[in-house]
Amino acid sequence: DWDLAWTWAAQRFLSESRIHQRMGRRAEAALTQRHAALAYHIASILVFDDLRKVRTLRDACSTLYAQATRILQPDVRRVEIWWRTNKLPAYLALPDDAQGPAPLVVLLNGSSTCKEETLLWSTPLRMRGFAVLALDWPGSGESALTVEPTADCEDLTHGLFAFAELDPSLDAARVALLGFSLGGAVAALAAAHDRRLSALVAVTPPYDPRPWFDRTVPLMQRHIAAIAGGMEEARQLCGAFALPGVVERTTSPVLVLGAGRDLIVPPEEALRYCAAAGHRGTLLWYPDGAHWLYDEMKD
Repeated sequence: DWDLAWTWAAQRFLSESRIHQRMGRRAEAALTQRHAALAYHIASILVFDDLRKVRTLRDACSTLYAQATRILQPDVRRVEIWWRTNKLPAYLALPDDAQGPAPLVVLLNGSSTCKEETLLWSTPLRMRGFAVLALDWPGSGESALTVEPTADCEDLTHGLFAFAELDPSLDAARVALLGFSLGGAVAALAAAHDRRLSALVAVTPPYDPRPWFDRTVPLMQRHIAAIAGGMEEARQLCGAFALPGVVERTTSPVLVLGAGRDLIVPPEEALRYCAAAGHRGTLLWYPDGAHWLYDEMKD
């Protein structure tokens, strides 16, 4: 019943937001509305047998978050990136003190996360002069409302570069991908396909989930099976994201962040990912870190 508990938490936040709104506290109302959006997001990843309910929760998350962002971060733009005949939702945040066209870091979420989360981590990058694009890659986050999850999306960089080239505030010659968890596999597939990318960063990524998927934590298995359409489909999806022979084809520098106490993806997967990059690979190892390195982030 975790999804019901998180839905109830979201509704309580919305109740608080309405109270703040009536008292004229717009910022406080928007902040609690954003909390409600993220609570709905957590609820959506804990539903395993009702895709209609998952879609409803995802829609509530994206709608509430967009409304709150207009007040909390008026400088952040909601944009769309073309991918084939589809549009992928994203948020664009420019550097705090831009000096000409800014290099662009594209944040790619994991299977159970979304752009609404990754956008919240953009501040340190923006402080250092980077523009940040938090993107729901095909089949993840809000994009799952219109696109099925697929590993066949290595061409998503075509839309990214087209977007950057049309925006005078962005430097299309300096674009990097930063993928978290499964987003690190998406980033590797794209980097192997498009040599225009300047850098590839992967945080606790999988390298080849085929040997260990059946032994990972049951919650993770149920989540992947839910988005894939069944356990056998989940195994096929994991196989499609396998990276042997893929990372080796990338030409950009590769930075990998690994966690010694990762219970979702085996810790040695980050080592294999980095080793495959050869002399282009650099490893940052956190011996006591967990998956996504949440515990290494400032609150």
